Amino acid sequence: MTQYYQDIDFGHFNYELSPLYDVSDVVVRGPLPDRDKPFIAFVGAAQTFGRFCERPFPTILAQRTGIPALNLGLGGCGPRTFMQPKILDILNDAQCVVLQVLSGRSESNSKFKVGHGGTDVLGTRVSDEVVMRAEEFFVDFAQANAPAAVNHLIAENCASYLEKYKLLFDSIKPKTILHWFARHTPEPTPHNILDGSLFGYFPHWIDRSMIEEMQNHCDAYVETVSNEGWPQQLWQAGESIDGGQLQDGYLYNYYYPSPEMHRQAAADLEYSMKRLFT
Repeated sequence: MTQYYQDIDFGHFNYELSPLYDVSDVVVRGPLPDRDKPFIAFVGAAQTFGRFCERPFPTILAQRTGIPALNLGLGGCGPRTFMQPKILDILNDAQCVVLQVLSGRSESNSKFKVGHGGTDVLGTRVSDEVVMRAEEFFVDFAQANAPAAVNHLIAENCASYLEKYKLLFDSIKPKTILHWFARHTPEPTPHNILDGSLFGYFPHWIDRSMIEEMQNHCDAYVETVSNEGWPQQLWQAGESIDGGQLQDGYLYNYYYPSPEMHRQAAADLEYSMKRLFT
């Protein structure tokens, strides 16, 4: 997804994409820090990557702390993505690892298996082996089945999600910070689609009870909740793009965190890091 973002946003944003050291099939936002010197690793999805943002919060924190940042934000990813041995080796070289709370739809269930890389970009429907996006699968399934059946699959996703997060935390040796980065708090329970909302807002299907379970496996928890600067005006255009809605001749970002939200995330994390290391 990182190359996909760059291809769409070319001419407006330069994400300085680079292969992830010796993990040549993974492309991340640069610049890459020297692995032999202290650095902080930021694990996450497009919100950590910083689509439509010149200075995402990992970059801001690197400038404020003087410690280089490794931005491991990969669009559509889940916790499984970072369980690859080579990626774990990189994370275990870091001074600290910040893990974003990711989407619950990035995991598999009994009816749909997400891609090998642990993302919700493409997966396979078990019944007929058709390859599709997770959101497409759930929309189709919801149209053909009762809400109780859909909720059951969501619960399967969430159970697998928690298991993978616990394994990931337990596999990381440096101190870890769990980071909620959204426009809303995690209080609402998301396992009810009777109101017609299948996914809701990112991170999909994650509620406070799940956060509390994940907190037992990390060293700190930071909650960034903001909608400052949102929606974000982008550039003049004649048609919408993936991630940008056309309004009065301009594209607007109605999905990803705004630059102002990234600045808030950096401030929240900086405060927590100071407490963690003093």
